[in-house]
Amino acid sequence: MKKRILVVGYYSDTRDTVVSTLERLGHRVSVAYSGLHALEQIQEEQPHVIVCCAESLPFLSASQLRNELHRRGRTIPMITLHADESHTVHACARTLPLATNIAVALAA
Repeated sequence: MKKRILVVGYYSDTRDTVVSTLERLGHRVSVAYSGLHALEQIQEEQPHVIVCCAESLPFLSASQLRNELHRRGRTIPMITLHADESHTVHACARTLPLATNIAVALAA
């Protein structure tokens, strides 16, 4: 089953790469440019999974977004990406490769 995925990211390079990859896999992808915009999109789109392209987002960080969703009683799997000094992108769960983290969340 293809999923509805909300990709949250301010910087277009990372955000657009994640979006195009997920769309190529056949998922329905919507985009938010900040944490506050994500809250609006979540109400409208009801995504199965949220992918934050960075912890630090304008107006509401990924952690704050996660906390706000929890406060509202929403349980949506959320993946936060980050880059290290070599600009390698990782998922927040460092024990698994990025693709595995996304695949696990999509399978939920």
